[in-house]
Amino acid sequence: MNRLATTALLLTAAAAGFAAGWLPSAAPAPRSVPDISRRTAPEKEEAPETLAPVPLFPALETVDACRDFLLMASKDHASRHPYFRQALRDFALRRWLELDAESALAEAEKQPGNEFSEEGFGPELFRVWLDLNVDSAISAWQQASPVLARSMRHAFLTNLADKDPARAFALSQTPRGKSRSFFDNTTGEIFRRWAQMDLKEARAHATGGTAAGAVAVASQEAESSPADVLARCRASRTPLTDSTWQEPAVFAMLLQTDPATAKLVAAAAGEGGASSLAYGLVQQ
Repeated sequence: MNRLATTALLLTAAAAGFAAGWLPSAAPAPRSVPDISRRTAPEKEEAPETLAPVPLFPALETVDACRDFLLMASKDHASRHPYFRQALRDFALRRWLELDAESALAEAEKQPGNEFSEEGFGPELFRVWLDLNVDSAISAWQQASPVLARSMRHAFLTNLADKDPARAFALSQTPRGKSRSFFDNTTGEIFRRWAQMDLKEARAHATGGTAAGAVAVASQEAESSPADVLARCRASRTPLTDSTWQEPAVFAMLLQTDPATAKLVAAAAGEGGASSLAYGLVQQ
C-alpha cells in the first residue's frame, strides 16, 4: 500500500474515532461564573409596626354617645345607600338597648313615628329590639303609651310576624293591636308572611278567621298555583261576590299566569265571575 493510501486510511479512522468519542474533543468554552466576591448580604428589612385595626364602628360606651352617633348617621350619611344608613342606626340602637333599655323606650315616646310608616326612632328601635329579644320587645310594646303603641302598631306587628306570626296575629286581635282604619292591612301582611313560612299552618288559621287573612293566604299560594287555589275556593261554595274578596284576589294571580283559563272560569261564574275578572284586570 503506497503512502497516499495509508494517509487517507489513517485520516478516515481518526474521524470515525472522534465521532465515537475515542479521541478527546476540544475543550468546552469556560462558563461565566458570577462574581460574588463583591456581593454582600441584603440588609434585613425592619418589620412594619403593627397598627391597631380600624374599627368599623366606634365603641359607644354611653347613651349620649349612641344619641350622637344616630344624629351623625342621619346627617353625615344622608346621601348614602339606605341599607348603609340603616346598618349604622341599627348598631347604635342595639347598643343603646344594651346600655339602658328604659331610656331607649323613653326616647321612643318622644319620637313615636307614624302609624303607616316603618321609619322613625320608635319603629326602628322595636325592630332591633325584636332581633335582640322577642319577649322583651313584646313586653315593652305592651307597656308603652297608647300613642306610641298605636303609632308603630303596623311596623311592630309585621316585624314580629317575621319571627312568630302566630303571636303577631294574636296581638293584632287585642284592643291594643286592632286598627281603627278601614284601609289597614296589618292582618293581611301577617298572614302573607305566615304563608311564606308555613302555608299549611297559615291556611288553617285563616279558615274561618279574618277576611284579610284568607285573602293574603290565597294570594300567596296563588303565586305558584292559582288554578288549584281557585278550584278549592269554588269547591268550598264560597261565592265569588263574598266580602272576603278571596276569589277575586286569586283571579288577579290567575290572569298573570293563565289568562285564558281565568276568562273561561269567569264566564262560567256569571255576574260574580265578571266582577272578579274586572277586579283582576284592575290589579294588573
